[in-house]
Amino acid sequence: AISESGSLREGMAVKMKFDAYPFQDYGVVEGKVIKISPTSKVTETEQGKVPTYDLEIKLNKTCMPTPKECIALRPGDTATAEVIVRQRRIMDLVLDPFKKLQQGGLEL
Repeated sequence: AISESGSLREGMAVKMKFDAYPFQDYGVVEGKVIKISPTSKVTETEQGKVPTYDLEIKLNKTCMPTPKECIALRPGDTATAEVIVRQRRIMDLVLDPFKKLQQGGLEL
């Protein structure tokens, strides 16, 4: 479930980090959003109650690749999904504040 559906679109790239396979060791399994629930439900979080939307994600692989084999993913495996909303070059992230300062638009 995700808390804001406004910036989500079907077809967006997703990176899945499976709890049973730490991404630092195994990496991620990529996929894409194929369905976004039209209605929200209220979910209790550390920040309080927030509306969330269920996503359906199609994975590019049905297994977790390792050097020796591809370990099959099973229904019920828990994971964290990172939806790629926007991609930017690292250099742009570093230079943008300086560009705004140069244009006189940076507020401190």
